[in-house]
Amino acid sequence: MRSRTDRLKPLKDYLEKEGNASVKEMRGWLSSWSIDGGKLAKSIKSKVIKKNNFFEVTYELEDYYDYVDSGVNGKKKNANAKKNKFGKFYKFRNENPSSKHVKAIEKWGKNKGIPKDAAYPIAKSIKKKGLQPKSFYNITLKRRRSNMEKQIEKVIFDILNK
Repeated sequence: MRSRTDRLKPLKDYLEKEGNASVKEMRGWLSSWSIDGGKLAKSIKSKVIKKNNFFEVTYELEDYYDYVDSGVNGKKKNANAKKNKFGKFYKFRNENPSSKHVKAIEKWGKNKGIPKDAAYPIAKSIKKKGLQPKSFYNITLKRRRSNMEKQIEKVIFDILNK
């Protein structure tokens, strides 16, 4: 007789496949916007874990992913940021960019052929106007969820009828 773990392998395999497909889609969105030189896209990983007799698909990303996904309202202008993972809106608190922010813009600009001396004005503009939400994470998971539910039902039905 097959063990419970063996019987549930098709479900775990399906969830791993779906997790990988979600990662690919998220990376595709981020690549099309050329955000942060690809660091965020490269950081995305999915993992299926067994938790209290259930399988769960988890995603690992750079800590700042939610700022990109939800957007950040500017000091002087609303950037249409969406509620973040904490149910609140991100907002820049002042107009003056930090040296770290300017350096990040310099690095990004170098890859785009933008002169180094343009980094500070760009960073200051971002702080004033904010960052539009990209929704690469939430839209991908929401879009894939309805199909996943149907497929999971099918996989479980197949497991029970073997």
